[in-house]
Amino acid sequence: ASSENEQYEFSLKNYRASVRGFMQVGSGATANIVSLPAALQPVSPGGRYTALLLGSTGFVNSHISVTDHIRVQDGTLPAGTQFVSLSGLEWDY
Repeated sequence: ASSENEQYEFSLKNYRASVRGFMQVGSGATANIVSLPAALQPVSPGGRYTALLLGSTGFVNSHISVTDHIRVQDGTLPAGTQFVSLSGLEWDY
């Protein structure tokens, strides 16, 4: 059940940002998952591989980058994406 999944959480501590949990992708969503204000943008760009839930197709791995946005690296969100796991994203700001 979705209530058993990690809830979305954004944490700031000692100039280190971290994100965890799943974000549900809405209709008309783009590859830019979250826009970051200038004060929270990373000192150097980073990212990690994560899972995207594609409905009945299952999961695929995709690189998520952190710059001025948290976004799907190649700039495209695969058709049918329902959830994006953001767990493990961390950066210094």
